[in-house]
Amino acid sequence: MPPEDATLKLPKDLLESAIRDNVALAVASAMGDGSRILTEAVSRVLTQRVDSDGKPTNSSYGAVQTYVQWLVNTAIRKAVADCLVSEVGKHEEAIRAEIARQLSLKKSPLLKQLTDAMTTGVIRATENKWRFTVHIEE
Repeated sequence: MPPEDATLKLPKDLLESAIRDNVALAVASAMGDGSRILTEAVSRVLTQRVDSDGKPTNSSYGAVQTYVQWLVNTAIRKAVADCLVSEVGKHEEAIRAEIARQLSLKKSPLLKQLTDAMTTGVIRATENKWRFTVHIEE
């Protein structure tokens, strides 16, 4: 085989890695100072306007806030919820006993509220055929 026709076999992952590294280096050097780019990218992410689910939005309607505000609000809500669940859990038996006591009263306002809510829920469900299904089994 003539020297101008020589071939060299290299593993695919080695080639992909070398190409990827060279492209990344070329892009970084073309864009200038990498720390400035990183600072700008982080700033854009943190100031991105998001909806109530934390998804980026351009809308001015509803609960539009920056991503940082959304993150802080979400963290505070989670901390409050965790604290409440923990504290209520400490008194679970006392709460159960009080609910049972109130339900056993002769003219229990709690029992009345519960039956009213259940009755209203069933009646409203029957108003819409997509929410209410009846199955009869023999």
